[in-house]
Amino acid sequence: MSSLNELGRKHGTDKATYHQYLDFYQEYLEPYKNSMSRMLEIGVKTGASIRMWRDWLPQHTQIEGWDIRNLPTIENTNLKIVDQTNKEQIYQNISGVYDFILDDGLHSQQSIETSFSCLFPFCKIYIIEDLHAPWCFKTYERGKFTIDLIETLMSENLWNSEFSDIQQAKYIMSFARVEKIFIRGTRNKPDSMSAIIKNLYYE
Repeated sequence: MSSLNELGRKHGTDKATYHQYLDFYQEYLEPYKNSMSRMLEIGVKTGASIRMWRDWLPQHTQIEGWDIRNLPTIENTNLKIVDQTNKEQIYQNISGVYDFILDDGLHSQQSIETSFSCLFPFCKIYIIEDLHAPWCFKTYERGKFTIDLIETLMSENLWNSEFSDIQQAKYIMSFARVEKIFIRGTRNKPDSMSAIIKNLYYE
């Protein structure tokens, strides 16, 4: 059986090459792998990582992908056009409880925090990828990064996002546990950054 990293390189996803996330993901996800029934990745693009997940996960696992445009055709997957900043569209397209959700979508503060706020109650494990992107894109002022909220959630059990309503914030503070944060580079000058958050409600 090929490793997740080997499959990522085979299919050409930058998760395996530039970002180097896949050993980090496999170490955490491997114990749950064979019992997974449903996963969702936000951000499909060419479908490279969706094809990787399809090869790595059991055939019984339902694989969903959301993007805002131009979806490829990938056998034995369910790909949908969904705007991850639109709460109504998010709720309309949830198909059940996901074993894990991976957000590799728009990488804006609004998209990341809106998706997390809406989807976290519907998953057991939530992965937010490319948290370093605001540094690269220079679209936010200092102090507006989601990683700051995640680190506060880890240390103080507080979640204060302008894109969460009161009930969503209460749920996150009650059940979210930040398991691991991956940083390639340094905290203030990262090349890659990803966080794994577990939903304690499903334990």
